[in-house]
Amino acid sequence: MVFFENLQKVKEHNSNPNNTYSICLNQFSDMTIEEFAEKILMKQDLVDHYMKGINWRTQGAVTSVKYQGNCGSCWSFAGAALMESFNFIQNKVLVDFSEQQLVDCVISANGYYSQGCNGGFAVESLDYASKVGITTLDNYPYIAVQKNCNMTGTNNGFKPKQWIQVPSTSNDLKRALNFSPVSVYVNAYNWGGYKSGIYNG
Repeated sequence: MVFFENLQKVKEHNSNPNNTYSICLNQFSDMTIEEFAEKILMKQDLVDHYMKGINWRTQGAVTSVKYQGNCGSCWSFAGAALMESFNFIQNKVLVDFSEQQLVDCVISANGYYSQGCNGGFAVESLDYASKVGITTLDNYPYIAVQKNCNMTGTNNGFKPKQWIQVPSTSNDLKRALNFSPVSVYVNAYNWGGYKSGIYNG
């Protein structure tokens, strides 16, 4: 019965010209959505508890707010900020790392999908830094324009050793905060006039 229901979903989906991707019957076609989620998808609970309150800023693990200018490099700021916090937790020293290095070097020529000032992925900045290292902001200042990568070698500063992508539930994010600050993606379309307070959009 489940197989035939999924067959019908495949037919309906693939016959809709508005869909931008196609689906097919495969090894999961005899599973309900619930069975698929239970057997295949990531389990939601990372740990079985979380602290009721933690503020990594008061722990000294977060650098000041920065300005990305007219460059779509928010992803590099998220990646650099995570590594600043990882470095603090590991070495007890708070250092500003170079967003510009990420903008310039985490690019398609180096095997990444990120596109400098045209957007990118914080997780790619972590992958890059784990191989090459990330230098300080003083050594590689931010200029809000993508330039040629000015880093060579594989020993350029801090190298994150491990990280995880957290399932996007509130409890999982709270649990992840037990270990370090986190980076999240949000739709900032309405943030142009933001002044203060907690955005709950």
